[in-house]
Amino acid sequence: MLPRRLLVKKTRWIWIALLALSPVAYALSVSLLLKYDPNANLQLAIDRAGAMEIAAKYAATRGINVSGWTGLCRVRPQNNLRFYYRMKSGADRERALLMAPELTIQVLFRAPDRSENIEVELGKDGRPLGHTHRVRGDRNAAEIAEPEARARAQQAMQDRLRGFAINATPELTLREETEEGVVTRRYSWQVPLDSLPELSLRGLISIRGDQLMSDRLNAEIDREFARNYLRTNSVFRIISGIIYGIAILLALIFGIYRFVQRVKQKEISYGRIVVLSLVVATGFSFFILFTDVAVYDVASQPGFPAPDWVILFSACMLYAVLGLFFGLAYGSGEGDIRESYPGKLTSLDAFLTGRIFSKNVAIAIVWGWVIGSWISLSSLLVLLPWQGRPGMGEDLAPVDPWLGRVVWASPLTGWLLDAILITVVGLLLPLPFLRRRLRSEKAILPVLAVFVWIACSAPYLTFRPWYVIGLMAIGRMALFLVAFFYFDLFTAMVSLATPTLVTFAVSMVVQPAPSIREAGITALVIAGISLVLAIVYSFRGRHYREDEVAPVYAKNIAERLSMQVEVSTAREAQKRLMPETLPRSAAFDIAAACLPAHEVGGDFYDLYELDSGKIGVLVAEGGGKGLGSALSIAFAKGFLLPKILPGGRSERGADDSPTEVVRGLQDRLLSLLADEAGVGLAYAVIDPTDGTLRYARVGSHPVVIVAGEAGASPASQPEERTIKFKSTRSKAGSSDIVVTEGRLSLKEGESVIFYTDGIAKAWNRNGAPPKGEFDQILADRLSAKNLQQALDKGVRECAKRARKSGAEDDLTAVIIRLKPTPEEEVA
Repeated sequence: MLPRRLLVKKTRWIWIALLALSPVAYALSVSLLLKYDPNANLQLAIDRAGAMEIAAKYAATRGINVSGWTGLCRVRPQNNLRFYYRMKSGADRERALLMAPELTIQVLFRAPDRSENIEVELGKDGRPLGHTHRVRGDRNAAEIAEPEARARAQQAMQDRLRGFAINATPELTLREETEEGVVTRRYSWQVPLDSLPELSLRGLISIRGDQLMSDRLNAEIDREFARNYLRTNSVFRIISGIIYGIAILLALIFGIYRFVQRVKQKEISYGRIVVLSLVVATGFSFFILFTDVAVYDVASQPGFPAPDWVILFSACMLYAVLGLFFGLAYGSGEGDIRESYPGKLTSLDAFLTGRIFSKNVAIAIVWGWVIGSWISLSSLLVLLPWQGRPGMGEDLAPVDPWLGRVVWASPLTGWLLDAILITVVGLLLPLPFLRRRLRSEKAILPVLAVFVWIACSAPYLTFRPWYVIGLMAIGRMALFLVAFFYFDLFTAMVSLATPTLVTFAVSMVVQPAPSIREAGITALVIAGISLVLAIVYSFRGRHYREDEVAPVYAKNIAERLSMQVEVSTAREAQKRLMPETLPRSAAFDIAAACLPAHEVGGDFYDLYELDSGKIGVLVAEGGGKGLGSALSIAFAKGFLLPKILPGGRSERGADDSPTEVVRGLQDRLLSLLADEAGVGLAYAVIDPTDGTLRYARVGSHPVVIVAGEAGASPASQPEERTIKFKSTRSKAGSSDIVVTEGRLSLKEGESVIFYTDGIAKAWNRNGAPPKGEFDQILADRLSAKNLQQALDKGVRECAKRARKSGAEDDLTAVIIRLKPTPEEEVA
């Protein structure tokens, strides 16, 4: 079961210990959960059916028969009250806890014609706490005088106080409203709680005409007290929310950008995106479809025209868009993970392609459960020092799914939001961004950890004080990254899912309500069976290779990576073939620059120190891209060096003139590299003793020109003539090799300039040839060092111009200046 890559490492005993002790970690986690988790200690004694039945009977006592009415149910936690009651003791506290508990169940019955509804509020033990009856504003009602209405309100108040052994008679405060000619009188009164001065428990009784419409209690805690002791406002929480929002926004923008790029590269799997989007949308929609949260508030408004299915459909469409966002995020990020971390998506690919009983999926599930046990335990241990302190601890989470229609499925889907948000926001979207901006893996990992940490401490996690969430998120972040880098993405997702699943299911199992307890047991049984099957198939299942389950587009990535390796190799080869330093000569000032338009260009230059102080210059253009360019350059150097260097192996009596060198080199390139027939070559020899320049070239470029001293016009330009040679080496048969040769006697201070087609196209002003640019460089009579700097600067500016005009090309220029005599030389 332990992957081979872990067995061969020194840490294998650590992994074996983590595997063996994971049941102990889950047992400790469950014990801490049962002791401190507020949902596990909720003691919810009624389920959906029981709440509906109790509420219907209570409505009947108020003269409303709800038979045939639509019933809706939701849970309303009040965490401020929960923390407040934990800080207090005494009879008033117990009385307040009964009258206004920290969690209530609200049941709404709506008439078939939607003209009226009644909302009954229940305690978690099923005790009725009050009700609100709502009718459409145009419904008539019999009028009664205010004293009679006050008497009815007084009676309702006394009945409530008597039930809690309170003998005081608070004063009623009246507020009247008139709607459609019917007067509604609202009476409020204060429950006397002398030992709880920070708690305002107000009774609200509403009488519309002659009908008692509402009788309920509202509890409010003093704002100043809540701010100082209940930690309702946390600067850290606000900052975390802002950072999290910014992280999601940046991830979304970059995710869309990367998705578009992937589409253009045809490196996207639309089928997987659709499957993942549907899974996420379905999981999120479960909360909407099988609970009443989406329609409850709307249904409480009498006469609201929109049918329930419209509201449900709109909410599901919202989650469909959210699911599509996750699908697009996966589509934009999975290619980069395949590219940077091969094999990290194999188990997820197997799962998405239906191979759920494969060894890949089974091992991912087993190790996800193992790592998940330590995520759960580490999180609870970090929270432990703050549990039970005044004003500190975990909030009550919404448990509406416990009173939903498919209760057993809620633990199996509740992990989706947590696991997928962390995976997408913390990993899938930031990782491609970081891979393109940070080259070092050591630099990527810390920054990636920050993104995962932000996602793990997202605003939907609730704990007081809030900064503890940041501490807890460190452990979740570390173990999530361990699961990803040591195993794969599917393992990391399962490791996040299992703690949430276990927490939800165990919390349900310990509730007094039989149906909720049975639903929790069902969820645990399903999860347990899945784990057992995973253990079995981790030994017996078939192991799939990445290429067997990866989408078709993965081949495109492999081909592109192969091309990138070739380009990188060619680039490195080209760097090594270029001269590292320029020759130093007492007779010449030399400057040279070669700026490829892409990673590997077709231009090349080299300079050689020949006998008698002569200098040889070779410039090539159009050698192709990729490895072909480096090969043609290497061949040119291999052909040239034996012929021109002192002590070379050229045949006795052979003609080593520039014309013969260029003819022979081009002839061999035609035979060996037929696709490089467009290579332009120029080879020149400059003799400083008499200033003789001899050169030969093939192709329209490189061009050879002469510039006068300090940028002045030269006395003359080289005289050129064209010679044709027959080639018998070309693979395409015999063809002519056209060589242009030139000769000129240079004067002191004059310069020979070689430049390629890229310079000719981009380095001109107002249609003038590039010679004017070179004249400006030479006009200041710069030293050799400054001449090189000026040439580099000019070529970079030329590249900028080419990019703006959309005519990018390789840019190469070489300047050989015959130094003036010492008395004329300018410092």
